[in-house]
Amino acid sequence: MLFAIASAGEFLGLVGWYLFHTLHPALWENVRAALMGIDAGWVQTLVMRINWEWFNTRHVIVASAILVGGFVIERYVVVLWLKVPRKVITPAGNLRSLWLVLVGVTVAEMATWTIWLELAEAGEPWFGAAILVAGIHLVHSYEVALLKQTDLRPMLSDGGVIFITVLESAGGVWALWLAARGGIWLPLGVMSGALVIEHIAQVIGLKKGSESTVPLTVAHAMRH
Repeated sequence: MLFAIASAGEFLGLVGWYLFHTLHPALWENVRAALMGIDAGWVQTLVMRINWEWFNTRHVIVASAILVGGFVIERYVVVLWLKVPRKVITPAGNLRSLWLVLVGVTVAEMATWTIWLELAEAGEPWFGAAILVAGIHLVHSYEVALLKQTDLRPMLSDGGVIFITVLESAGGVWALWLAARGGIWLPLGVMSGALVIEHIAQVIGLKKGSESTVPLTVAHAMRH
């Protein structure tokens, strides 16, 4: 249940961020047409009253706030599930506040997604995709190393970490490719499917080490 919440939070964060960060009038027109196609009078009335011009303008602050919200939900679920203490040992061996580490990781992931999107919109989709894969993989590797109390290097070549990186990155790139061509439901399905499978894989991977990881983290924190 918790990881279903994590999937929903990250999905809504990424989708909302994309819609408000970029300017795609054609996409919003497709959204409007899809909503008008719903056989419900109240839905059509609501659509008619929406100021669609507002949606056809970039809202970077709104987009960033939505993305932060999605990432916060996802990471809070992991902290809650594993009962991660307030002080943690980083992969570099330093004792740090958990929330300080989470803020740093979240900022890094936000920067990675933003750079990818800007490069894709500027006509450099493959370079942008490469940046996305590298950035997301580094973030995932750091997070897993933090939770498993191990060095960063082994996680960079860990098969499970590589798998979730490929899922999330490929899902984002494919969903953007579909959305840029006016798609609505298919890109949403691709992104949600990628995140659900990714989080299932995370549950399997983290559950294997959850019994030993958390006590080890607490013990390290107490000794420091």
